[in-house]
Amino acid sequence: MIDQIRTPRTSGTGRSGRKRKRRSYQPKKQRERKATLLLGVLFGTGLPLLVAFFLGVLWNKVRCQSEEFRQALNGHLSELLNAEVDVGQLQLQGRVLSALKVTVAGKGEGIVQSADLRRVRAQLSYSSFLGGDWKVQSLTVQEGELRLHGAAEAGEKDFSTVFPRAKVLSAGLGLSNRPGSWGIESLQVRDFNLFWGSERDGAEQSLKGSRIFGGEFSDDIVLHLMGGEARLARGNVFDFREAKLRWEGGKIQIEKGEMVLEELKPEKRLSKIFFSGLLLPGAEARAELDLVLEDLGLTFFLDPVWKERIGGSVHGDVRVLREFSSAHPQTDWRGLLRIDGAWMRGLKLWDDLASLSKESRFRRVEFEDGLKCRVTRDAEGLTIGEIEAATPGLIKLSGEVRVGSESTLSGGLQLGLPEALLIGFPGGKPGAFGVARAGFCYTEVLPGGTLELPTENLGARLAPRPAAAVAGGAPQRSIPSKVSASGGRIDASSGRTLSTNEKQRLEQLFNALLEE
Repeated sequence: MIDQIRTPRTSGTGRSGRKRKRRSYQPKKQRERKATLLLGVLFGTGLPLLVAFFLGVLWNKVRCQSEEFRQALNGHLSELLNAEVDVGQLQLQGRVLSALKVTVAGKGEGIVQSADLRRVRAQLSYSSFLGGDWKVQSLTVQEGELRLHGAAEAGEKDFSTVFPRAKVLSAGLGLSNRPGSWGIESLQVRDFNLFWGSERDGAEQSLKGSRIFGGEFSDDIVLHLMGGEARLARGNVFDFREAKLRWEGGKIQIEKGEMVLEELKPEKRLSKIFFSGLLLPGAEARAELDLVLEDLGLTFFLDPVWKERIGGSVHGDVRVLREFSSAHPQTDWRGLLRIDGAWMRGLKLWDDLASLSKESRFRRVEFEDGLKCRVTRDAEGLTIGEIEAATPGLIKLSGEVRVGSESTLSGGLQLGLPEALLIGFPGGKPGAFGVARAGFCYTEVLPGGTLELPTENLGARLAPRPAAAVAGGAPQRSIPSKVSASGGRIDASSGRTLSTNEKQRLEQLFNALLEE
């Protein structure tokens, strides 16, 4: 039994542990061999690939910054945009391809005359370096200036091809000099200036200092313009709030446009213009805009010589049409306007009425009920029709005024004045005015002359007749009690004092006789 107790165990601890130690040593050696093999594979294949990658990046950077690549890019962009494009010296940092300056010169076949972009940065996707297509994740322009032709003869052009969908990428290495397609995911222009109109004629208009945002370009392009200063015709300057442009199928749809003008003189007014519409490039290039005017000063529309004669606050809807493709482009517009607080002064007719009636309100006629009209502007000139204006107890005005292409005035107006006021004129109610209707007597006024020197046919007919003037300063003579308009015998009066009705009747008979 003792011998059995002393017999060494084959599966215990102590020295028998060496057997387990030998078994644990074998796997460690195998792991070391595997690690050595893996490192060998990495250094044998991975390192060359890594070196090739960095060499490829370096080679691609040098190639993209070469003159050959720049000229190839200029040629492709020029063909794509149908213009002369010059991209400045290129720099490639990582995936950012940048140029200090990009200029575009139109060929006279489209709306764009020129464009000047500064500090342009294109963030490229990794896939752009693998195939023949470029996918721009973000395009940023620090400063951009675009000038449109005042009169463009646009050629047929599909502008939607500028930002097509990216195609399936093909295998390759590095950016292609002539990519198969372009794709831009987002666009940002931080300081954008737009110019249009004729510099030579001093009619240039502009939008300066705006920001442009856009994203997710596909078959249609959506751009947002924010902020800036809009300088329109006649030097009016507005704060540009926003506009949304959708470029689809070669058409540019304008949505949600708004401009604001804060006028402090002569009266504080916050004017707004809301606009929407359609711009059509191509052979039949034109613009169709719908405007909504809110509290816009009338001086915005007036010739400079009339800014001190007429005033008021304009509200209404206006539709504007502009043909760019015509040899002599014309801007037509029409709309219904309401002018609140309308006033007129400095016209000879009003001064004559003030002197004859002793009514000072004619010096500056204020249409308390406002003024309504329909305005049409076309190649023949400006027509202000369907005029309706009134001041209770003083004046009523209706009709139309036309301004010709040479600033000539024509048209016809119906002027109504209170009968009681007309009777007080020297010599009584002028014969130019008809029988009273609802307390007002009316006459026709025919505008003439030009905008600078307007005339009318009523002033001469308001002057007191010589007979009335003599009667006012000479001894009283007997007034006939009966006058025959056909010329017959005149009965002498009895010398009694005539009543007011008798005097009016005599005046009517005298006037009828004079007209015959």
